[in-house]
Amino acid sequence: MALPDAVEAADGRLGLTLKDGAGPAEMVEYFAAAGEVIFLREYGKEVPAALIDRFNVARKAVIEAGYYAS
Repeated sequence: MALPDAVEAADGRLGLTLKDGAGPAEMVEYFAAAGEVIFLREYGKEVPAALIDRFNVARKAVIEAGYYAS
């Protein structure tokens, strides 16, 4: 699933407006970090370790908040 599709699916499932940058901080950060990782990988650029850590922290936060299962 592409990131825009994932954002739209989350919006629909949770009744959010993440595409507009609004929603729970955990979800906004999760998709922001995911978008950066995807962008860098698509353009063959190195994904910094700090960004991977940021994504993993964001992923854990959305799981702990109950938005996604592990």
